[in-house]
Amino acid sequence: MDRASVGFVRAVEDRRRTKSTVAKKARQEGGRRWEG
Repeated sequence: MDRASVGFVRAVEDRRRTKSTVAKKARQEGGRRWEG
């Protein structure tokens, strides 16, 4: 794998991780409006 592919995969994983973290945080606060 070249450097570009590694960077792309890393960015996708980071974005996915951020999205799940935001959803988890919203669920803790009891705010359903953030989901989706």
